[in-house]
Amino acid sequence: MKAKKIISIIIIVFVLSGCAAIKQFFESAIREYNRTNNILETTVSQLGAQSNNWRYLLESAINDLPFFELKIKNDLRELIHSAEMIAGAEIRCTEEYTVNMLIFKIKEILAVRNHQPLPVPVPKVCSFTPLYIDMGDPIALTRPVTISGYSFLSGNFKLYHCLTTGSNIDVTSYMTVNTDYTMTVDISRIPFGTQSQFLKITSGTDNFFSINITQAPPPICDKRSEDITLTPVILIADHKKHPNASRKGDAEFDGNGPCMKMWVRLYLKNNNTEIWYDAYIKAFECHDDLDHCCYDYTYGDVTKSGYLKTVNPGWKINRILSSTYCYFEYIDSNTDPETKTGEAPVLNWQIIGDTGGDDINGDTRVTIEFRPLPVELIQTTGGCVPN
Repeated sequence: MKAKKIISIIIIVFVLSGCAAIKQFFESAIREYNRTNNILETTVSQLGAQSNNWRYLLESAINDLPFFELKIKNDLRELIHSAEMIAGAEIRCTEEYTVNMLIFKIKEILAVRNHQPLPVPVPKVCSFTPLYIDMGDPIALTRPVTISGYSFLSGNFKLYHCLTTGSNIDVTSYMTVNTDYTMTVDISRIPFGTQSQFLKITSGTDNFFSINITQAPPPICDKRSEDITLTPVILIADHKKHPNASRKGDAEFDGNGPCMKMWVRLYLKNNNTEIWYDAYIKAFECHDDLDHCCYDYTYGDVTKSGYLKTVNPGWKINRILSSTYCYFEYIDSNTDPETKTGEAPVLNWQIIGDTGGDDINGDTRVTIEFRPLPVELIQTTGGCVPN
């Protein structure tokens, strides 16, 4: 009887001792569980305050976690690897994007561990290449647009080809979400045109991402050189009062010269498609002085302007390749027509000064014969632009 009592006491002591051990075990487990939560929550808080030390903070968390939290340690190591990819030289994400991704993923780990609802993932773009779609680069149009960020697998994405007309064409079939961190758009299959403005990706009802489309530059206008033949211009002097005379002289030179001065100037009109001229002659009775009229003041002059030539359709004159102005003065000494060589743009001056008949308002005149006018023409059709 005594032995049974002793055995009972021993059993009770063992049981009591065992319950205390079990209790101690569970209390220790709860402490370690809470410590893991604290380490993860502290890491989230520190990431927000020390974003530039994100790698050190995650490695410290891995070292601080209890030895049995093998899965969480591995999850954090994978996060470091993903963050290194996102923040790498190729993708060039900003530190803010990288840290936001880490914070979100650690909150996911905490939610799963504590049997809580998962945080709602918000897809984010951190970089993309190319920076725009160049329709003037045929090779670039064969390469996909690559978009980097995070939480892409949670997005409900649509891709639209947006036109200048306001139309948005659904081209979602040309977009591929490759991983949670990358997506690509096969632009080689999108029928771009002159109205293409940008590509837009939406996530639900929100505009998620857009990339501009630049149109191919217009072609450079062709240029060519050409010699243009111009029609001669005839100027007949009008009988007038000499500016220094008190009366109007007669119209006959009577073998006294005349002294003659003349000039012509070429210029362009109507968007450089037409060649025009201004011309002037003056003839006055003189002996041998181009600056003094004889006392009877026989005098005449005329100024004339007019159209000469239009260039071929689809072209205009970019520049005239010779002088556009010529001046000449001369004292006539007989009643015969004379031809005097001019300088560009004049080939020669065909002069009739003194005659055997009526002079001013009669036969006195100058015919200006032009050299072929060298010009540079530039194309005006086909939507081209000057170089």
